[in-house]
Amino acid sequence: MRVRVWARRLLIHDDAAATHLYRIAQEAVRNALQHGKPKRIGVTLAERGGQVTLTVEDDGVGLPESTAKSDGLGIRIMAHRAAMIGGTFAIEPGPTGGTIVTCSIPAGAANGAGDGQRAV
Repeated sequence: MRVRVWARRLLIHDDAAATHLYRIAQEAVRNALQHGKPKRIGVTLAERGGQVTLTVEDDGVGLPESTAKSDGLGIRIMAHRAAMIGGTFAIEPGPTGGTIVTCSIPAGAANGAGDGQRAV
């Protein structure tokens, strides 16, 4: 099993936003390990186009067809966490298998200096 993390240092103004992004990444990696049987998992945090985007991608077995009908509690919690910080959340099959989990928040929530920042 290989896990790779790619991230430039980004400062999150809001401790809650930093915590929610961390917990989304943690749950996505846990789900991949528990359900996907991947050989590799990649975690990326990047700022582009006015958005800070967290992506967790694995090369595992992918999503079961039943996922669309009844998302598990972990998926619902990740979506709820994304909504709480004004973000979007998506989980979809990878182009060549596996699963891609994405959470994007406005870059304004992640740039600049100030009290209560947490680096992710």
